[in-house]
Amino acid sequence: MIPLIPTEIYQQIFKRFHVSTICKFALVNKTWCANVTPILYKDPFSLVYNNTLNDKERKAQLARTYLWCLSDDAKNFLKSIGIELPEYITTMSTFKEWLSLDNDGNMIDYFHYVTLEKICKQFASSTESITYLSFINVNKIHLPFRNRMMVPLQSYICSENSFFSRIEKFETDESITSGFFFKMAQVAHKIEDLHIVDCHKNDEAIATLIKVQDNLQKISLEFNGSLQSWEYLEEALGEKVESLKYVHILSRVYLTYDYFSLGIFSGCTNLLVLKLHLYKSMDHHVLEDFAESALTKLKTLDLKIAIHPTSETFCQISRLITNSNTYDTLRNVSIVWQYYPVDFYEIYLSSSTHTNNDPKICIINKITDSCTSITHLEITIPNSKGSHILNIFLACVLLQEVKFYTDNVRNLANTKCDHSEYSDISQKFLSFGENIPKNLRLLCFFGSWKFDYFALSDFLDVCADRLNKKPFGLLFSLHPGRKSVEIMLKHLNSGLLDPMIHANNVLAWIKC
Repeated sequence: MIPLIPTEIYQQIFKRFHVSTICKFALVNKTWCANVTPILYKDPFSLVYNNTLNDKERKAQLARTYLWCLSDDAKNFLKSIGIELPEYITTMSTFKEWLSLDNDGNMIDYFHYVTLEKICKQFASSTESITYLSFINVNKIHLPFRNRMMVPLQSYICSENSFFSRIEKFETDESITSGFFFKMAQVAHKIEDLHIVDCHKNDEAIATLIKVQDNLQKISLEFNGSLQSWEYLEEALGEKVESLKYVHILSRVYLTYDYFSLGIFSGCTNLLVLKLHLYKSMDHHVLEDFAESALTKLKTLDLKIAIHPTSETFCQISRLITNSNTYDTLRNVSIVWQYYPVDFYEIYLSSSTHTNNDPKICIINKITDSCTSITHLEITIPNSKGSHILNIFLACVLLQEVKFYTDNVRNLANTKCDHSEYSDISQKFLSFGENIPKNLRLLCFFGSWKFDYFALSDFLDVCADRLNKKPFGLLFSLHPGRKSVEIMLKHLNSGLLDPMIHANNVLAWIKC
């Protein structure tokens, strides 16, 4: 374009472009910049937009630019009515010394870094009441010219010691770097609740953060990779076992005794909640030392194991219940395992020394004998052993929520199962209703439980009298069939079945 073109012609041409293009024109040369700036400043809200999300954001940016360009009197007026205007990011002289047209990529990144830094520091300095910080599933910002992904709060908040010193609950995943953990460990000593995902990364840094905590009470560790980092965490947790009240271990890798053992938690004498969720199998030695623990204050025991445990593991779980429930403190018990391959089960049966005294049944008997005060129960009942449900109802009369799984459940998250073998409880269903705990509010049958509509009808009729018509929830993973649905809807209308619990099921029943 010829430089001698009049200013009016420049502006008439520029007005016909999209606003994002106009902003780029300012970087071409001084002449274009001088002609574009008045257009953006004079009427920043009437330029060409496509009404997309990005365009709306650009429009908001122009609005902020418009505010920066106001006179001091106008800014003072805005401040007087409660509108806070952040300080300037940098001085014009400093910016001019740095700016060069052959470095426009760095210039854009500079805007990102400096702006985000100011925002993060302003956030940290104005949030005195925040004690909970989470970096779980945080969206990273892409800096295209540096080809880098970053989490702004992680990058800039580390220097805000007063902010970190207030944090009491902290959650994070693999997006956090080791440097962040080390910096946080220097000032964050009041964390009571710590949840770490992907513990195989940043292991030494995580261990450092754990060691400096003065009152760590809850720890949740998720392993999605190598367990070789456990030695760092084990050493750090060894100093905190007496203060721990909540322990949750989730593993998506095979647990081998060479790298992992729960023995470190044997000294958790104040432990109230223990959750062990294994999406892969484990070496039975992992529980060997821990099984002898006397966790006499334990209220919640939650064990979910993906692959059918060995007989040794069942015996260890049974001993753990015996040793820990000396004072009848357990209130919530969950012992569930998922689907196991047929060939594995055949090997298990041939190698087990407990064929006459099935260790799975021993656990059920242990619960009915020594856990009579529990209010919540999740447990796997072996196929063809549905009669043990009645024993549970007779012994645990305080139950409020119960979930029964068959041992061919493939996935505990959605209760899919292998339907090659059903567990028919039709003949026992009536006796279940006659002895159902009077405080029960939720009863679930997940897996391949099977019953006919006559048994269901008799069961619900008896429950109405047994529960004094107090509403409760009855859920099962298999579709009940048309006649059974009619029975369920009848009792839903009568008020026996809780509409809040069954709200998601009613539409599915009607469609089928």
